[in-house]
Amino acid sequence: MSIEEDRQVAVGLQLAVVDHDGSAYVEACPGAGKTRTLVQRVERLSRMLAPRKGIAVLSFTNTAVDEFEERCNSQGILERLGYPNFIGTFDGFLNQFLVMPFGVPGCERRPVIVDSWDGIEVTHGIGGVAAHPIKLSRFDATTGKIDLSLVRDPRIVAAVQPHQSAYEEVARRRRRALNTKGLLCADDARLVVKRFLSDQPEADAIGKALAARFSEVIVDEAQDCNADDVEVLQWLRRHGIPLVVLCDPDQAIFGFRKGTNEALRTFVHDFPPLTMKGNFRSSKVICSAAGSMRARGTTDLAVGDYHDTNHPIILMPYGKTARPDIGVKFMALAADLGVTDCMVLAHKRRVAEQASGTQSQFSGSGGKLARLAQLVVDFQSAMVTGRQREAKLRSAIRLLMEIEGKDADEVASLRPLVESPELDRVYRRKAIDVLAGLPVAYTGIGIDGWADRARALVTKLVKLPEGKTIKQVLRNGNDWHKELETTPVAGLPCATVHEAKGHDYEGVCLVLEKESEGAVTAWETRASSASEALRVLYVGATRAKRFLVIAVPTKLLVRVQTILTTNKVDCRTEDLSAATPRARRNSGG
Repeated sequence: MSIEEDRQVAVGLQLAVVDHDGSAYVEACPGAGKTRTLVQRVERLSRMLAPRKGIAVLSFTNTAVDEFEERCNSQGILERLGYPNFIGTFDGFLNQFLVMPFGVPGCERRPVIVDSWDGIEVTHGIGGVAAHPIKLSRFDATTGKIDLSLVRDPRIVAAVQPHQSAYEEVARRRRRALNTKGLLCADDARLVVKRFLSDQPEADAIGKALAARFSEVIVDEAQDCNADDVEVLQWLRRHGIPLVVLCDPDQAIFGFRKGTNEALRTFVHDFPPLTMKGNFRSSKVICSAAGSMRARGTTDLAVGDYHDTNHPIILMPYGKTARPDIGVKFMALAADLGVTDCMVLAHKRRVAEQASGTQSQFSGSGGKLARLAQLVVDFQSAMVTGRQREAKLRSAIRLLMEIEGKDADEVASLRPLVESPELDRVYRRKAIDVLAGLPVAYTGIGIDGWADRARALVTKLVKLPEGKTIKQVLRNGNDWHKELETTPVAGLPCATVHEAKGHDYEGVCLVLEKESEGAVTAWETRASSASEALRVLYVGATRAKRFLVIAVPTKLLVRVQTILTTNKVDCRTEDLSAATPRARRNSGG
């Protein structure tokens, strides 16, 4: 078949999803035009809706929701999708229709839901024994057990283990106290949902109400469903709501949510199956590289504008640590090919920042002045997304409230701002004044000059606790100023693979970390179904349209070369330049 015939087949598969009536299970490969197809389906259904009936479109990441809304806006149908429709995350749907209306048992106050309890720390509470504080988010909401795999410092793990049960008891009490106040993290809210669904009369009543409102629920990125999510979908289906479930099992990379393809497969076994094949995004070479990573052993057919682009996969070996010359070399190679839309991706943000040259010289200080400096740098970065900038703004609001001596629980949940839109506007204005009003470096004013300027600005905006001075509140922690020492490679953004999911770029530099040996072993045997680390590489590689560079630790180079050549993927190796850009330090003039 010609490329035009292949493209028409792929378009026909898209239209089959657009025009299908009723429930369906849809598997879609990367670049298959899933978002565009969903927008077309929603547009078709919206013209057929009965009065006061809507459509719910759910996904598991804010990025996917943003992409869908942007596409709807560009098609001129977003205004049409207000009430009674719903577009949002799966958690947002549950919170709006099950948690917020009915609240928390035993608490009369309206619930406030935050993403996580990262801002709250617990210790073991044993008198006379030193204790490292551990974030409450490291404790399982259901069992109360601490997940030490989330604590990266082995020294802290060793110190915590002898007193683990004491930590867990304190964490359970802390969580109960928060919940009693109506303060919930996303995991706490899920427990409220589970309890609600176990109450048959109430669950049936709400199920019938949702069936009366929604003519269809579309679940995107369904490979990230866990057993609890599947239980919710079963509940919706029992009440007669048609479900359209879309997924790519090889893009399941949110293992912390305890996703399970097995539970999803069992649930959709009797759904009408539809398939979206044909990659409109990537070149044949990139499709071949991605195909070598997945268990089913197939390569997607490239049918897009770059299908015949023949740039080989570039392997770029590096030593023990990712370093800025990876980004420099990547940009030089991309420029030679006329590729301008570039991104550096890695599993961990630290590694992506190291490779792109955007990593701060982290001070390790937990002090408020160091935190403020880092927020200023991040907020003003040209490479931060709108959603990331909003997160930095909320963090700055919390910092200002801490400086004022507000209650720790109120700070962590931002309940005062949730309950008062006017107060929210006041604090947002203060936070913007601070984050935009301070320089991202101390060049020309010196370390002490930057600290003095920060203290003067904060003093104008907040009321300090009785008896406290600004120097007491904003102390100079050890090496706090390193947060202001960055080594940027101009114009080269970076992100984690999880953040980039749902996006695409002309050129991608995917950095395999030094701990990637397990992922490479899984790659050699196409064990993607058993290896989330390999699925992360797969998602990263499939973000690329026409040019893919894989930065590989030298010890893994031969193995990766062998995998690609065995799978007949065109590749070549490029050594890094001997000249490594030095980290630019800000002089304290």
